[in-house]
Amino acid sequence: SLRLRLLVYNIHVAVLTEDLAGRIVFAIDRFLELFDLRREEAVGRRLEEFLHPEDLPVRSGRAENRLLDSLLPVRFEFRGLRRDGGVLHLESSLVPVRVSGAVLGFQSVIRDITERRRAEERQRELVQRLEFFVNNMPLGCIVFDLEFRVTEWNQSATRIFGWTAAEAFGRHGLELLVPRELWTSVFGVWDELQETKSANRRQSCNLTKDRGPIECEWFNTSLVDHDGRVVGVASMVQDVTERKSLEEQLRQSQKREAVGVLAGGIAHDFNNLLTIIVGNLSLALLRLGEEHPAERGLRDA
Repeated sequence: SLRLRLLVYNIHVAVLTEDLAGRIVFAIDRFLELFDLRREEAVGRRLEEFLHPEDLPVRSGRAENRLLDSLLPVRFEFRGLRRDGGVLHLESSLVPVRVSGAVLGFQSVIRDITERRRAEERQRELVQRLEFFVNNMPLGCIVFDLEFRVTEWNQSATRIFGWTAAEAFGRHGLELLVPRELWTSVFGVWDELQETKSANRRQSCNLTKDRGPIECEWFNTSLVDHDGRVVGVASMVQDVTERKSLEEQLRQSQKREAVGVLAGGIAHDFNNLLTIIVGNLSLALLRLGEEHPAERGLRDA
């Protein structure tokens, strides 16, 4: 009918019919547009002629037996080559054309999924780049779910705490990293992150795989989904044990320096007082003379 023909010609898919030998006997304009062909360049040729060479096996074994035995379409994904060398990513549904029970050919509905494949490739590249940065960053990166169990663990986290990613996955953060006497304070921080959907920074004592204590600085951020619900917490962590030790050494050195400066100042002031006293004693001796009864006492002083 006219309505059906209008529908076929205006949908955003390419429809074509092939005979039993795989030659194209009918193709709507959308197929011609996809491959930049004139109708006479398409009719009579095999679809395989327009495929990327690496994808020829996908269509050359079209599983006609499956087509003949099933009422469901057989789906393929392959790449097509345009006249200008451009590559198309295509998805095809192939069904047999039956007349009075006999199969006379095959009909394909082909969708252009090039943009979808490009978007998926960009997403894969982004994920790979992100994984590279996360795994090679100097800070430990750990993601916890709502039960405070580890779901992500990068190489720097292994370097800091000693646990491998395989050993850390699924483990509870408290038993893995936190001394038991600090569990209560960690629960407070955890509840705050879930309730306020915020970020915080804190320094705490943690444990390595061999249960040795280290000082760590944590940067924690709530993870929120599209509906605004907290689904976990992402944490960046660095080992500041050495830095804290150096800071303590610096504070002790500064204290000693301050005491030395104070002692030097007191000695200097005391020396000034002694100079004045000695000077006055000398003047007194000169005025009193050697015969004065107080002369011996002043000289001994």
